[in-house]
Amino acid sequence: MAHCKRPASSCDPSLFVRVCFLVVCFSFSSGFEVRAEELTAHPEQQFIPKLGSGFPLSVRDLAERFNFSGVIDYQIGDEWGKKKIDSSGLPQSDSVLVRAVQATALFNSATAFYLGKFSGQHLMATNHHVLETDAGCSGRTVNFTIRQKKYRCREMIGSWPEIDFAIFTLDASDSADADLRPFASLVDFVNPVAENMQLLTAGYGIAGNTARNLMVNQNADCRVVSGQDEFRFMADPDQYNPASYRAWSFATGCSVSHGDSGSAIVARNSGKVIGLVWTGAIPKEPKIQNSRYIRDLQDRKDEEVWSLLTYAVPASKIKQKLEKVVETDGIAQRHKQSVRAFLSGLQEISF
Repeated sequence: MAHCKRPASSCDPSLFVRVCFLVVCFSFSSGFEVRAEELTAHPEQQFIPKLGSGFPLSVRDLAERFNFSGVIDYQIGDEWGKKKIDSSGLPQSDSVLVRAVQATALFNSATAFYLGKFSGQHLMATNHHVLETDAGCSGRTVNFTIRQKKYRCREMIGSWPEIDFAIFTLDASDSADADLRPFASLVDFVNPVAENMQLLTAGYGIAGNTARNLMVNQNADCRVVSGQDEFRFMADPDQYNPASYRAWSFATGCSVSHGDSGSAIVARNSGKVIGLVWTGAIPKEPKIQNSRYIRDLQDRKDEEVWSLLTYAVPASKIKQKLEKVVETDGIAQRHKQSVRAFLSGLQEISF
């Protein structure tokens, strides 16, 4: 990973201190849990699942001890592409942007997005490492910050590491139909994930965003960098705290940070969800903060495409996995009809 390339005045704490602290953390990480009483005992801290892993760090640790509240450790390409979304200034003519941000919610100090209402159930999606068990769901707040609407996580339907995907239901009243369903995500399970497809992501990543606003990235580097439908079952490239599992992935140039876990990857032209963020190389090497270098990697078909960027699970792999588990005992009987309807695109659209 990159050495700190900030000016000396802003390179504090040193890389040595940062790495040493992380090594100490990792020595205890296998048995580490953040208990509910610890969260309530320290309301000034928000605990954020690391990209690709359930091991949490607090906002205070990220911002103060690691200096990770800035953007240099996460940036891909020439510029930091993530911008704060102002709910009062949403361009209503941009239906893709409006749908993406309205479907996105803050959940478990990370990100989740609304799938739609299927067979009577309002479904949400996030990463496996954000929601591994039903204990991480029951009663937890799902906060659609742009609309200032809050719901509760009712029940986890399932969570699968090989697609780093979890799906859960909302405890929602009848009023949720009018509030949520116009912004249901359109998931593309069929069309190819094409190289250079322009993308949009919306999430609550902490980089340059300690207030945890909803941030959107849709700059020129936020695009598919791997080849068309080129997927790999790959290990987590985060050298600080890699996940213990592999997940199906394609490579993107979208900058993401801790807290963006579970963000939808949206095709900018169609507005359809083609995957979801699961991890990235962190901190970024300085050479990847050059848009021309990323183009050169593509031209050369360089293996660094699979080690230096941001990685998303393709929707097609999510469908393949869910089609298998829905026919087995991997999903409870009471949820199978809803999951089948989701996979078939049979969303309830009447109001």
